[in-house]
Parts: sequence; structure tokens; C-alpha cells
Amino acid sequence: MEEEVFLKMDTVVVSSTRVVLGRQTFATRNIGSVAVKDVSIGFAPFLLAAIAIACLVNDAKPFGVILLIGTAIYAYARYGKQTMTIVAGGGEVVALKEQPKAFVQRVSEAIERAIAVR
Repeated sequence: MEEEVFLKMDTVVVSSTRVVLGRQTFATRNIGSVAVKDVSIGFAPFLLAAIAIACLVNDAKPFGVILLIGTAIYAYARYGKQTMTIVAGGGEVVALKEQPKAFVQRVSEAIERAIAVR
């Protein structure tokens, strides 16, 4: 059987025989499933925003502005990210961590096609 390539990008190769994700390589026959999970922003940005607003109301306006800007940058950086976990023979492995949603979806779909072909 000839190797069929489903996705080939810079550091990602998904074929009917292997899946290469950066420095990690998996045999397609050993992959049982792929799980994709949204990265949550968490509770910390809301708490920091409340502290920043309290600083803006009181006499610590410069600190409040800096804290509010930092909180906004942090929340924006985590928004729209996903993590992909591969369940292989050795257990669960986090294959892609906090990557853009479109990229993770594309890789996940390619791996699912490769699993279906094997």
C-alpha cells in the first residue's frame, strides 16, 4: 500500500502511515482517537479587570490602566485557541497546545481521514 498524504505543512505531516507534529511522530495505526478542546480564558482576567477598575476609581489610575491593558492583551491572546489530544497506544498525548482554532481543526480533520483509511 502506498502512503497517502492528507496534509503537509511546515512542521505537520499527516499521512496514511504516520503523523508528524513538530518533533512528535505517531504511527497512524496506533492512533485511536483525536480530541479537540477549546482553551478557556479562565477566571484570572476577570479578577484582574475588577482590580484594575478599582484602581481607576481610586488614586492608582496609572497602575489601573497598565493592569487593564495587560489583562486585555492576555485575554485576547488566549481567545480562539484550541488544544488537540491524541489517544495512542501509550495513552493520551497533548499533540498541539494552544494553537489557532482553524489550524487545529485542519490537522484534526486530516488525522481523522488518515485513521479512516488505515
